[in-house]
Amino acid sequence: MKAFTIVAIVAALTSPVYAQFNNNPQSSGKPGAKSDQERAEEAKQRKVEDKAYKDSLSRIPDREKEKKVDPWGNVR
Repeated sequence: MKAFTIVAIVAALTSPVYAQFNNNPQSSGKPGAKSDQERAEEAKQRKVEDKAYKDSLSRIPDREKEKKVDPWGNVR
């Protein structure tokens, strides 16, 4: 009975380690590794997103040019 318990404990502890191994023969062996094409597509997408972000920032009006807003101005 002790031997069965020890085997069960060892199996329970080694199963997460087995899950981390990559058994796919087409991959590079590293978890999360991406192909050159995927990296190029991500870089292109990142450039498009950066350009859209910068364009949206340029559309925000400058607060310094406008009158400063003081919501508590009438209370004082």
